[in-house]
Amino acid sequence: MVNSLTSPFVLQWMVVNAQGLLISLRGGQEPVSFFRRKALAYLTLKDRLEGSRGESLPDDFIMGIIMATVAESRISPPGVSNVHLKAYEAVVAGRGGLRSIILASSAGPIPSTCHFMPYIVSELPPSELVFRKDHADQAIEVLQFLARGENNVDPSKLIFSTTTTATTQGPRSSSRLESSSSLKLTLDDEDVYDPPVVSRALEPFLQPDTWDYPRYIKISSHFQALFIMVSTLWKLRRTALLQQFFLDRVHRIFVMSSAQDPSSGKYLLNLEGFSWVVVKAALEVYESFGDKEVTHANQVDMMVDAVCALKLLMVCCGSVRRKLIAFLCECLDDVREIPSTTGAGLR
Repeated sequence: MVNSLTSPFVLQWMVVNAQGLLISLRGGQEPVSFFRRKALAYLTLKDRLEGSRGESLPDDFIMGIIMATVAESRISPPGVSNVHLKAYEAVVAGRGGLRSIILASSAGPIPSTCHFMPYIVSELPPSELVFRKDHADQAIEVLQFLARGENNVDPSKLIFSTTTTATTQGPRSSSRLESSSSLKLTLDDEDVYDPPVVSRALEPFLQPDTWDYPRYIKISSHFQALFIMVSTLWKLRRTALLQQFFLDRVHRIFVMSSAQDPSSGKYLLNLEGFSWVVVKAALEVYESFGDKEVTHANQVDMMVDAVCALKLLMVCCGSVRRKLIAFLCECLDDVREIPSTTGAGLR
């Protein structure tokens, strides 16, 4: 991963991606050079795969598949990137799983976050969805299980299913999910420190009904940010100071990363940018633990849990995806100055 940008697999697909985006912006038909370059990129991957003779494939090959997945999601019809996603999962499983790959990496946590990308950009076809409208409650239960860090199955081998009896009940009578279904992020007996509070600058991202998602990467990025916030706060729930440190880091990185509208003062960072702000803040909060092994283990847990959650989002239909986002926003009411009262999205 350290030398991923010098890898022929990554570099070839970066060029394909750049040329494809330029062609789409200009309009018109793709030139022969584009297809030739794309074919060469595929042949490079194919030759390396055939040359492995059953041996584990190196990190730079995995990075190449990730870049191919990202490129195809932007320049090809829907579904093409899913072929690369399946190949990526097969290669990762052959290396012992995502956790093993990240633990063995000497590149640090940031380069390892590239493993988010296949799941952020790939939208499954309707035939592969698992959680449809009547199974929203089951999807939320799985989401909580993942947010608590209780899953031990590697993302590359994670398979979701539903029970035979779907939930068909009507709207919730309360704006809040029942206590048995909620994920409380703060302790009621906190008597030493004030409860953590999220910055008002982040408030727009905690409103589930104010966002449109014209492309899958929009909703997956928003979901990833909210999931990491909820999961990190839950894991740190016994230490309000660390929770506040995390929220402060999110705010600081967000403000440093976002331009502002000169007339309204509104921050202009988009959902994709906000997602990476949260990722960076979550990685940094664990560095305060001091012990390098503990820090690394927690960072790996965060990344693996996030990938599992992204995989859950992939197998949900559109309405269930929005309910997952609404649920995460509702969990974050615990750290908001003005909690939402609409309960929107859970109906």
